[in-house]
Amino acid sequence: MDPLILSVLYVWCQLNKEMIVTFWFGTRFKAQFLPWVLLGFNMILGGGSVSVSSKSWAFSLVTYFITLNMSIQEIKVEAN
Repeated sequence: MDPLILSVLYVWCQLNKEMIVTFWFGTRFKAQFLPWVLLGFNMILGGGSVSVSSKSWAFSLVTYFITLNMSIQEIKVEAN
């Protein structure tokens, strides 16, 4: 998957942690676990190669923490 799509998906999953999502064959779990399920699924289908996926997930983590910190700083500025 494209790193940009994965980063958007990761941010969405972290902002909607408690939402129940459905994966293949009706498997249901909380959205916070979807990135890890996709990573495992990619390992199974891709033959265990996770170099591109791991770079994508690292980019996703950085994107999430940057957006989270930006939101917190905006809230602090508005409170003052």
